[in-house]
Amino acid sequence: MSLQKKQLVGVHNIEDFIEGGELVASGNEIILTPGAKDILRNRGISICYKEPLAEGNAHAKATKKIGKQQQEEIAALIIRLLRNEYNVADPATLQDITVRVLERMDAGKK
Repeated sequence: MSLQKKQLVGVHNIEDFIEGGELVASGNEIILTPGAKDILRNRGISICYKEPLAEGNAHAKATKKIGKQQQEEIAALIIRLLRNEYNVADPATLQDITVRVLERMDAGKK
């Protein structure tokens, strides 16, 4: 069992995690304080959790030929588009659609 170190995000450091109108966090590596949540809600900032890539992860398999940084940028753009243009808010739906798009992108490169 591996212990992941989590980072506390509060009013003192929340700006470090805001990118393009979203709070960007990888997996479950952060803990948001109530004050930080209030700031996000008051500013209308959504939370975008990026799943860390694991060897057995379907997301990792789908993006094998795309560089990690490029894949993360594409995934963030897909999620932003789904939220802003199509009002998709469910995290499971966002993940499912993102994985499907990336799989199709990978299949087109073969």
